[in-house]
Amino acid sequence: MLFRLFLLTTSLFFNLYACQDNYAPCIQKALDSHSLVNNTVSIPISKTERLVYAHATPNATILKSDPFLNLYLIKTSEPFAYPYSMSNHLKNKIIITKKRAISGKYLKNQIGLNHLAQWSKKVPHNAMVVDSCCFLEGIYTQRGVIQKAYLRHFIESKSSVYGDIGIRLEQQRAQVKIAASDPFVKPNPFKKGDIILSFDKKGVQSASVLMQNILFSKLGSRHSVEIRRGHKLLKVSTLTKRRYGGGVLSDTFLERYGLFFSKSLVVRAVHGRFLKDGLHVGDKLLAVNGKKVKSQKALREYLEKYKNYSSLLIERNNFQFFVNIK
Repeated sequence: MLFRLFLLTTSLFFNLYACQDNYAPCIQKALDSHSLVNNTVSIPISKTERLVYAHATPNATILKSDPFLNLYLIKTSEPFAYPYSMSNHLKNKIIITKKRAISGKYLKNQIGLNHLAQWSKKVPHNAMVVDSCCFLEGIYTQRGVIQKAYLRHFIESKSSVYGDIGIRLEQQRAQVKIAASDPFVKPNPFKKGDIILSFDKKGVQSASVLMQNILFSKLGSRHSVEIRRGHKLLKVSTLTKRRYGGGVLSDTFLERYGLFFSKSLVVRAVHGRFLKDGLHVGDKLLAVNGKKVKSQKALREYLEKYKNYSSLLIERNNFQFFVNIK
């Protein structure tokens, strides 16, 4: 009992000291916990579990993983007495630790899986984002920062499943605009260019917050959405389905059918119906309906435009063939 009280008092003193804009304790905690090793972030969040960000699968007992954000929850055999936690309170300063403190701020918040938060300074390695009290705020990656709302969702959820209502968002000043509409979600009441005014009767001004509401919503849940399309105001109802692409995975909308691409449109994985069409890993997409495509964004735009029928031109070992999508 006395030992536990000692640990509690020590922890309280540690946090109070750390909150005085003295970042040395936070740096020391990162070092002592071995949270930053090489280019891997491995953060103790309990005495038996670590939250890991890594490009390769960790050599450990994996409790669950998130393939969209390269996150893993692993079991650890080396307990750390003062695991990291996340606070709901905003602190004045946020720092990134990599054996040193780098002051900075968020320039843009994370919008879903595809657009991670943007930090004000460039850091050469993956790192942790913490506040001045050493509470975990996010994980800095070379794509941007995975913010704590996504880390908390991953830790607390039973499985790494995200919701999808068939849209991708962008922030347009104080408005939230639909940047893309999934042609394979049936029915999909949204169109590219629609402005979302409310979601479940709550006003919408932030694409970051709205995308969290969509991604974290329960599969099968129904939502009411008010949109502006040109000069018309429309009220639509939509059902949350499962998200298949985004983040470090491709997001061309074909992921729903089991087809995943690299940035250069080389097939990285193929499942389901496209196996029957004879597609293989390593095949390269050249064109859609006779139009050359060079990016996932271009492919997605063509699929939106020709949503009822598309013909994919594929190349394999200098041999070209067509795969049709209906």
